[in-house]
Amino acid sequence: MRGANSGTRRKPDLPVGFIHLPYEARQAGRHRSLPSMALATMENAVRIAIAATARSAR
Repeated sequence: MRGANSGTRRKPDLPVGFIHLPYEARQAGRHRSLPSMALATMENAVRIAIAATARSAR
């Protein structure tokens, strides 16, 4: 993240962000008290977030 943020100093109109993802559902057995989600759902969500960011950066 720091590397991406420092890159924005040279290209201030470059969109940069951080997407926090929960544990993958299969990992939830070791972390029962923490949020989890299916990998396919997380992948779809990240694709949507990237597409929305790209649209707003135009």
